Amino acid sequence: VFLPMSTNLDALALDLCRRAKAASLQLAEVTGAAKLAWLRRGAQLLREATPTILAANEQDIAAAPGYGLT
Repeated sequence: VFLPMSTNLDALALDLCRRAKAASLQLAEVTGAAKLAWLRRGAQLLREATPTILAANEQDIAAAPGYGLT
C-alpha cells in the first residue's frame, strides 16, 4: 500500500489499532477449527501469490534510491 507523504501517520496508526481491537473481539468467538482453516487458506493464497509479491518487491527495491532509501 502506497501512502502519500501527506498522510497523517498518527491517525493512520490509531485507525489501525481500533480495527485490530475490533477484529480481536470477533476472533475470540471463532472456533479453533475455523481459525486453522483460515490460516491454511491464507498460507495457500500467499504461496500462490509469491511470484507477484516478489516482483512487486523487486520494483520497490529498484525505486528506493529515488526516495533517498538504500
